[in-house]
Amino acid sequence: MVWVTLVTWSSVFLKQPKPASLRLRPQGDETSLQANVPEVTFTKSSTSTEFNKGDSLDLTCSAQGTPDPTLMTLTRERNDDILKSVQTAELTHTLNSLDCLDTSVYVCSGQNSQGTTSKEISISVNCAQQFSPLFSPSPKVDGVLGETAEVDIEIYGFPEPSVTLQRTVDNANLTSSPRHKVKYTSSVAPFGFVNVTISDLVESDYTTYTLTIDNGVGDALVYSFYLNQ
Repeated sequence: MVWVTLVTWSSVFLKQPKPASLRLRPQGDETSLQANVPEVTFTKSSTSTEFNKGDSLDLTCSAQGTPDPTLMTLTRERNDDILKSVQTAELTHTLNSLDCLDTSVYVCSGQNSQGTTSKEISISVNCAQQFSPLFSPSPKVDGVLGETAEVDIEIYGFPEPSVTLQRTVDNANLTSSPRHKVKYTSSVAPFGFVNVTISDLVESDYTTYTLTIDNGVGDALVYSFYLNQ
């Protein structure tokens, strides 16, 4: 006798694998921003760097950083003069009626808790040479026979000048004379110095001299002095 076992589908339990679940482990706040010092943008309303007296110029400065900048400062570098300071991320300042002493480097700084970043703009204002406000020209210079007499003159103006030395009595040009030296040296713009040196003094050197300082803008600056024994 043969026994037959019937297996029905209902008696078979097929276990299907469950789909894998995806678990995301927190890896920190991916949206957080890294702190950094400000990035400064500094522009002016004209592409030129040279201006005439009476012109106006707008300076605009902005900064971006993390955290946001909390202080913007505009400074004239020559005398560290703070022109404007704001507790925002943008600053605008107008230089009205430009004058010779507006010639300088301008510095804009943006600051946040991470540090300070600065950008510079340099401008020059065309103007005739003048005596420095702190310089008082003397009409007489002392010199000892056989030695060297020296004259220093502080001036300001833009552009830099050419300088000529003449003996007043006969208008003789002494600029290229071996014993007469005339030199201009630039300082912090727009200031500079003119140095006159007369060496190995002889009797005929004791006379009046005319120094002409000219940069091609307006009238030349003329300074006369008497060399006294």
